[in-house]
Amino acid sequence: MSDGYTKTCMTCRYFHDAMGDPNYEGEADGDCRRLPSRTTAGVDGDPVSAFPVVDASWWCGEHKE
Repeated sequence: MSDGYTKTCMTCRYFHDAMGDPNYEGEADGDCRRLPSRTTAGVDGDPVSAFPVVDASWWCGEHKE
């Protein structure tokens, strides 16, 4: 069901653009609870516990209530 806009990491309340780049969409070092960032994965001994990895489509759907 479409609500009239394209859903990306930038529209998700669970995603934080740590790099401050408005064009950033989860390809480098942002924070997403669906997929650990490279920074998090490098410092957290068990990043999956904080950021569970799931099989996501072109957007993960996490923004839904």
